[in-house]
Amino acid sequence: GSGIDWPTLKARLDAALVPEAQATGPEALPDFPDPFPAWRRAEAAA
Repeated sequence: GSGIDWPTLKARLDAALVPEAQATGPEALPDFPDPFPAWRRAEAAA
């Protein structure tokens, strides 16, 4: 990645993390809307 602003990229990825208090494990993840609905449909068809 030539020209990537690494500090900004890291900050945006960190901001997308779910706080541990909200999700202590995969089964406890909040029910967020699926940002990839087409992907989910393709997965179900397989």
